[in-house]
Amino acid sequence: MAKVKVNQGLTKAERIRLKESRRLSLEAGNPGVLFTREDRPADFMRGAFVNEAVFLLGGGPSLARQNLSLLDQRGLLVAAMNHGAAVHRPHLWFTVDPQTQFAESLWRDPACMKFTKRKYIARNIHGWNESLGQYTELVGAQPRKLSNVWGFEHADFGMQPWDPANFLTSKLPPWGSDKPETDPEGKNWHKSVMLSTLWLLHWLGFRRVYLLGCDFKQKPKQPYAFDEHVTVGKCAGNNRLFDWLNRRFTEIAPHCRDRGFAIVNCTPGGYLTAFPRLPFEDAVQIEASRVPELRTKGHYRL
Repeated sequence: MAKVKVNQGLTKAERIRLKESRRLSLEAGNPGVLFTREDRPADFMRGAFVNEAVFLLGGGPSLARQNLSLLDQRGLLVAAMNHGAAVHRPHLWFTVDPQTQFAESLWRDPACMKFTKRKYIARNIHGWNESLGQYTELVGAQPRKLSNVWGFEHADFGMQPWDPANFLTSKLPPWGSDKPETDPEGKNWHKSVMLSTLWLLHWLGFRRVYLLGCDFKQKPKQPYAFDEHVTVGKCAGNNRLFDWLNRRFTEIAPHCRDRGFAIVNCTPGGYLTAFPRLPFEDAVQIEASRVPELRTKGHYRL
């Protein structure tokens, strides 16, 4: 297996800082996966959500048609990828794209655990400039200066070759292929936040993941559940990525099941076929029933 290399494409100062931080983490016996917003090793978070369930929100248009208020029940955890977090407020949020791609309000939400690639933690986010009518860089507003931000390392297939049988036990969260030579199908390069997110959810201890808004089909007229424009060409590229992801997920599905990591598709309709389906309402009922009714009387005993 090729040696895992990370943090390519950074400035020299950034590479030195991140390399030293990861060295200290590895010397301390940590896997070197997760770091605090201050870039300190945070692998103590592994298994923090032991044996829990989570509802994972994608950005597909079906998400806007779901009664997401059902998720506002005690005992239910919600995670989101990218701007799926704009449709319903999550407890955990995962991104792999640059920090400038996402709304300032998401970064500034202290109640949400924000997981992003380490190299973006020290870079300025963008905010809406009313006078200019556009998004501009917010100098001094960096994820490392905000609360509840966590940085993770990752590896492309060129650094950590694709191995479905060991998807959950690979050293770092996979992101995808960065060139055709490292792609399992050798046709193109493919990357997705969903690969890293599923790996990290398992690493954090979750053992049941219910997927919502994972339509795996995009149309220019309504590409997302949130307000955003996408060109016809971009839609076509995203649909090819969805097809590729569906094949990768089909490969890992039996191995995830054998390891006790259940991934269930609660998205109505759609083209994701790799995982078993369950109606959203049924999944909510199953997980909500695990938490007993809240009773206070009798607890304050003298």
